[in-house]
Amino acid sequence: MNKEFDIILILQKVLKKKIQILLFAFLSFILVFVYFDKQPPKYESRGLLKIGKFYVLNAFNNFDLKLIDNSIELSKQLEFVLAGKSLTKSDAQITKFIPVEKSDVFIEIHSISSNQEYSTQEILLAEKYIQNLHNEKIFNFKKRYISERNSLDSRLKAISEKQKGYLLDKKRTDPYESILNAINILTLVNTDLGISQINNLVERRNNLEFLINNNYEDTQLVGRIEELGNTNKSRSKKYLILSVFLSLIFSVLYYFIKEISFLKNDKE
Repeated sequence: MNKEFDIILILQKVLKKKIQILLFAFLSFILVFVYFDKQPPKYESRGLLKIGKFYVLNAFNNFDLKLIDNSIELSKQLEFVLAGKSLTKSDAQITKFIPVEKSDVFIEIHSISSNQEYSTQEILLAEKYIQNLHNEKIFNFKKRYISERNSLDSRLKAISEKQKGYLLDKKRTDPYESILNAINILTLVNTDLGISQINNLVERRNNLEFLINNNYEDTQLVGRIEELGNTNKSRSKKYLILSVFLSLIFSVLYYFIKEISFLKNDKE
């Protein structure tokens, strides 16, 4: 009896056990089905968050548009703080934050609950939480803008007061005094600022005022929140198929190994 004949003989004997093999696969199917049937429903929701933008004033007195946050860094931060936790009094919880590939702007937010409405509400609360974080960042930027604007206001006011002092000096009645006053004002402006810089300074002050009083692009959800339904139901289908496949493989291997051991014992 050669090796090839032994293998064929073993396979023939294994095939005779097909009823046992199919029965084992059927039992596995029933067990997995009963397990998932007793599991409470888990409804998943998914929302797409777009990170907001804001303007900063650079050293050249131009506006630069920047993201409030980076999607990858923000996702890591939120995973640590919010993932697995609930923002409501229900069983709903945020499950994960996924930065969208090849984008610094978008993040997927996933939540799960025994109730679809609670799952959706959890994403809306996560949006509010992120907006509060970003509002704080913007507020800190605006504080710096306000401080710089106030400093410029004080500086411009001091120069303006000196100019008025020369213009309103009534004691000087000589017509030549008017010319002298004008020269003094020009000298004052040139000494304190430099004539070429005064327009830039006023423009920067006005740009700061614009940044302080105007809204930025807020971080917010885009589109509708997707309600993905009962994820336990979709998972059960996958596990049922997997259980049948694995049970068939393991049962065939079991009888195959068993028959080999029988042949070895017979030879001995």
